[in-house]
Amino acid sequence: MVMEKDRVQIIEANIDDMSPQIYEYLLERLMAEGALDAYLQNIIMKKGRPAVKVSVICEGKDTKKLSEIILGETTTIGVRILDAERLKLPRKMANVKTKYGQIPVKISKGVATWTITPEYDACVKIARQKKVPLRKVICAAKDAAELLG
Repeated sequence: MVMEKDRVQIIEANIDDMSPQIYEYLLERLMAEGALDAYLQNIIMKKGRPAVKVSVICEGKDTKKLSEIILGETTTIGVRILDAERLKLPRKMANVKTKYGQIPVKISKGVATWTITPEYDACVKIARQKKVPLRKVICAAKDAAELLG
């Protein structure tokens, strides 16, 4: 199996003293500013304190900017930056025709199978416009992509 390899950086911060309402805005901002992925994990810190670990995967060129966003938007007073090697399956984008319209999908080929991931935002937009369940739009996109075989 052919896999692609690259280098990324992971930015992390543990936060135990911030309103949870801020996290949604933080993740949106990080993604808009170039994060490859951003996510939250519930953790337990010293003395049994519940906390949230913010993690951001990014290209090295974006590390400073994204770290500054975390430091500016949260109550943390520091971040950790880790270098990581990443293996990933090759992927391509395609537009598939469905009864709801054109939908972009990401296709990743693995060892014995392939993964089809319709673009979520495009599916939501179509579901709202056509007034149909989101899951029907997603299924239609996957079915259409399967035909690309």
